Amino acid sequence: MQFNKLSKPYFLQIGFYFFIFISLFACQKQVEGCTQPIASNYQADADKDCCCTFYNLELSLKHLAADSLSFFSINAPFELNSGQIITPLSFNLLISDIQLYNRNNQNFSINDSSAYLLTNGISNDLANDFTLFSPNIFSASIGKFTQLDTFNRLSFTVGLDNRLSQISPAAITDANNPLSFLASPLLYDSAAARYNSAVFRFAISNSTDTVTFAFPTNVRIELPCNVTAVDGRNTRVNLNIYYATLFDNINFQTHTADTIKARFERNLNQSFQVQ
Repeated sequence: MQFNKLSKPYFLQIGFYFFIFISLFACQKQVEGCTQPIASNYQADADKDCCCTFYNLELSLKHLAADSLSFFSINAPFELNSGQIITPLSFNLLISDIQLYNRNNQNFSINDSSAYLLTNGISNDLANDFTLFSPNIFSASIGKFTQLDTFNRLSFTVGLDNRLSQISPAAITDANNPLSFLASPLLYDSAAARYNSAVFRFAISNSTDTVTFAFPTNVRIELPCNVTAVDGRNTRVNLNIYYATLFDNINFQTHTADTIKARFERNLNQSFQVQ
C-alpha cells in the first residue's frame, strides 16, 4: 500500500489560511449589552452581558375618605364615625415585604437590594421592597419584578419586617429613601431605636391641641387581587386605602392610647383594597 506524500508548499498554504481564520475570529469584537430577554433594554445581538434594566412593580395609590368619590386630604377637616372632627396635618405609613402569589400559591417578591448600615454598625444587603404611604403620594415604584404570571393574592407588612427594622436612618443620605430622616422624620422612634409602622398628626376641631399618634406594631395584610405581569411593561397594582375604615370606632379624645392602637390594628386589615 502506498501513500501520496504532500508537498511542503501545500502544508505552508494550509497553515497560512488557518492562521488567517484564527486571527479574524480572535479580532472579532464582542458586543456588550443586555442578553436577558425579560429586561427592558434587551439587545438581541449582544454576546457579553451587562447593564440590564428590568421592569418594576408599581403601586398606584388612592387615598379615599369613605368611598370611591371622596378623598382623604391633608389640611382638610375629616369627620370620624365617632362624631369627632379632626384636621389631618400629616400621615405616614410604611409597608414592606411586598409579595404576589400566583394560582399555584407560589409567592414572588422584589429582586432589588442595596447595602444598608444597621444600628449594630454592620453593613448588610437588604431587599428594597418597602415604600411610604402618605395622602400626597399617589404612586410608588417599588423595585425590579421579573416574574411573568397572573397573580390572585397580594401580601405586605404594614411596618418594617425584621430585616429592615435594624437599619440606621442616620446613615441614609438619600432624601427620597422612605427610611431617611428627611423623608419621614417622625417615623423613627429614637428612644426605642426602631421605626414606627405609622405616625398620624392632626388637629382636633374646636381645640388648640395638636395630637401625634404613633403606631409601633407590624401587621400583615393579605388581599385578593387580579394582577397580570406581562413582558414589555411595569407590573402595576392599584391599591385603595379607606381612612374612614382605618379610624372606625376611634375617638382620640375619649379613648385610651391602648384602645386606639388595638382598634387601629384591627381596622388595618379592612382598610385596603386592590382595585
